[in-house]
Amino acid sequence: MIEKEYKEILDINLYKKVEKLFAWNSEVKQINYYYMDVDNKLFSNRIHIRVRKKKDEYRLQIKFPCMEEDDESGLHIRNEKEKKIDYLPEIICSGII
Repeated sequence: MIEKEYKEILDINLYKKVEKLFAWNSEVKQINYYYMDVDNKLFSNRIHIRVRKKKDEYRLQIKFPCMEEDDESGLHIRNEKEKKIDYLPEIICSGII
C-alpha cells in the first residue's frame, strides 16, 4: 500500500481547537512499539519498523520511502507493508517479515 500523509506538529492550544471540530463517538487506545537496528541504518534510510497493538491484536508494520520526502511541506509518501502477528516480539528478524 502507498501511504500519503502530511505531518504537522501542533501545540496544545491548536490541538484542542482541532479536537473540538469533531464529534467523537469513542476512544481507541493503541500502543506503538518501534524497533531499531544496532547500526542505525533503518533510521538513516527513513525506514520504520513497528508493531501496533490495538485491543488484543498485533500488526507488524514496515514503512519505507518510495520517493524523496519534502520535510518543508510535511508531505510523506511511503510504501507500507503490514502483517498480522500473534505476539509482541522482542527482536524482529528477517524471517518474520
